[in-house]
Amino acid sequence: MTMEQHYFAPAPAPSQKVRCPVSAILELIQRTAVIKPHVLRVNVLTLGNAILAGILVGIGTYGTRYRHRAFVRALFQGATTLFLPILSYVVSSASATVSTFRQSTPGYIGDPSEIAFNFGCDASKHLFIDLIWAGLVNIVGIITCTMVAATDREGRNIGLPMALLVQAIWSCYLVVSLRPQIEAFLEIPYMLLPTIFALFFAKMALRYYAFLKARRSVALGHNPPLIVGYIEQLHKGSRYCIPQTVEHCPPPLVVTGEHRHDVVKVPHGFFFKRLHHNQDDSMTTMSNYSGLVTVDKIWLSDNKILTSAPWLKDVCLSFSLFKLLRCRFAGYSVAEAGFQEAYSFFLHVLLKDKDHERVYGVITDELSFLHDYYYSSIPIHYSNFWLPMLNIFVSLLTIIYCLLLARLGIPEFITDMEYHSAQVHCWISCSAYGHNFNGYYDRWSVRFGNIAFDAVPVAIVVVVVVLAEAREIATYICSKWTKVGLISYVVNNHDKWQGSPSMQEWIGRVLRCRCKLMKHWDDKMNQCSVLVLHPRRSDPIVSLISRLLHLPDRKRNVKVPRVVKAAIVDALRSNNNNNGFLADPATFLRQSLEDRSGTFLWASDGEGIADIILMWHIATGILGVRRQHQQPPSGDMIVATHLSRYCAYLVAYVPELLPDYDKWSKGLYMAVKKDSMRALAGRAARPAAESEYDKLVSLLQERAENEVLRNGVKLAEKLEREGEEAAWRLLAGFWSQMILYIAPSENLNGHADAIARGGELITFVWALLMHAGIARRPATGERV
Repeated sequence: MTMEQHYFAPAPAPSQKVRCPVSAILELIQRTAVIKPHVLRVNVLTLGNAILAGILVGIGTYGTRYRHRAFVRALFQGATTLFLPILSYVVSSASATVSTFRQSTPGYIGDPSEIAFNFGCDASKHLFIDLIWAGLVNIVGIITCTMVAATDREGRNIGLPMALLVQAIWSCYLVVSLRPQIEAFLEIPYMLLPTIFALFFAKMALRYYAFLKARRSVALGHNPPLIVGYIEQLHKGSRYCIPQTVEHCPPPLVVTGEHRHDVVKVPHGFFFKRLHHNQDDSMTTMSNYSGLVTVDKIWLSDNKILTSAPWLKDVCLSFSLFKLLRCRFAGYSVAEAGFQEAYSFFLHVLLKDKDHERVYGVITDELSFLHDYYYSSIPIHYSNFWLPMLNIFVSLLTIIYCLLLARLGIPEFITDMEYHSAQVHCWISCSAYGHNFNGYYDRWSVRFGNIAFDAVPVAIVVVVVVLAEAREIATYICSKWTKVGLISYVVNNHDKWQGSPSMQEWIGRVLRCRCKLMKHWDDKMNQCSVLVLHPRRSDPIVSLISRLLHLPDRKRNVKVPRVVKAAIVDALRSNNNNNGFLADPATFLRQSLEDRSGTFLWASDGEGIADIILMWHIATGILGVRRQHQQPPSGDMIVATHLSRYCAYLVAYVPELLPDYDKWSKGLYMAVKKDSMRALAGRAARPAAESEYDKLVSLLQERAENEVLRNGVKLAEKLEREGEEAAWRLLAGFWSQMILYIAPSENLNGHADAIARGGELITFVWALLMHAGIARRPATGERV
């Protein structure tokens, strides 16, 4: 604590000089001695609350990927619970330091004058910055919160975040109640405080209105039952198509425009009132009417933008398929959801196309739409055409506010830091008026606390708000939801906008705009292995955190190679060339090795799928050691090794997406891995002349005890005798068929969680199979 003595006027003669009484100086020291540790405690809590705000913002932004972990959910709940009480304590403590009083004491003996001293403390900037910080955190909270309008059958309705609303209301109360204390000394305009909360409530009101509008809309909230009813209407008549135009009829699946037409409730959902049968029993679809846009209407359009950028048609197809997928998540069957309507087109147009990336893009866009709908607030704003524009306007106002705050606040705080950089300023001044004195006075002051504790968190949150709002604006401009809406507008108003070249140019620019920031599908596949060939000593703290978060211990996340995508699509195409039959592992081996029947069939027999996967994974890993120093690897080797390690990852960490009981699968993986680590522990002691492959095989033969591990070594030896090229070709085919075989699943929640955390390759294959007419896996030897 430092004391400063200030004289604001020339001092009188020594006999007349005013001095603060000792009692006044002691009063200043006593009061500041109480306040100083209080400010220190407030700074610690402010820093802690900044960390809590970071947790809330971080989990709010990326929490969909990690909220399936109990630790992350507990962390978020704790941060939500503690944030508001700490904020209230910090603000109330700062408010308590702002106090003034006046006291008089007699002057010198025999002098009728009196010496009056005034005591005061100023923490207005401290209060102002804390409340600004609270308002900015609320802004970030409403930007990152998720509001989902879905049917009760989907079970994913998420409404207004009440904790955020209560937090904002309480912060507003603090702003109103502390206004006199803040305005008394503050040089920055006080209106900056209520403005930030006005922006917050404007954004919240818009979101809540959009949520209510979306919940009532048949295009969003009630879309699954409408699609089911529409499919039922399609089944009662002939589909509208122009077969002379295209080889295979595009499906008349709904893209947009449902809300423009009257619907009626029926036992299985909603029917369009204006959809009817003609006298010749053919059915005219709603694509003939203004407003409703279907896939066939877009596909047959001769619009210049759509013909110059065919991928935009694929985006609309993905959007219509996303609506079918929502029906599955709402509990409707594959037949009720209408996947058969897209089956023929998907089979004879997309799967016959040699462009594997196109097929992959259609499915990943479909799953990205699903991710947006269930795990973000973007879709609800498309319940009305002006809502995105209004949200962009409010976001721009927020950015302008942040820039204005920085413009007004930075010079003030730089000046403040230059002179004393204090959070709290307390002083006592003494003055005397009377016979011998003429207004001379004495002043003592104390400053403590560092303004950086307040200014730095605010500066960080200002940057976060600007970036978040800019990202939200980019989302509306570059989002594929916007593209689908614009394409529908172009198709429905083809003649109207054709005469406006400037409108064509602007719409074309927006439609062709691509932004990787909006991509939710990772296009990655996890890799892990039972064979720990290069063990590393891990940090104990990292190991503890990994166990706490249940993170995979040896996992790599790699981009899905193009050859892997091609192998999966080619395997599905070959199944469909075989009348759409999906083969189990034994059937595939029997078909692939007709001339050597029985050589590998024993390796397709196990207690479940997990032990077969691990057996072939071990064999693939052993053969990979033989080829690890030979470059470059063949396409078959890339396919086999990547899919082998991915399937091992599924067994170890996502067993709920596999056919077997998940606890059994995970336990089997751990047992095989433990035995592998024990068997390979003495690898360094083997003769140096022995090759890496020979060391590995001999050690596993001698020391392996687990049956799956021993069978994997045996399988590797048999594959090695087939010759390198033939072995890798067989392995690539086996793993391509295996990923198809294990993908069909009724575990919708498991796939929803996978989509939330950025996607799994098996989820992509699961959706791909549904569109190809395969909704379940066959029993052994069965053909479906």
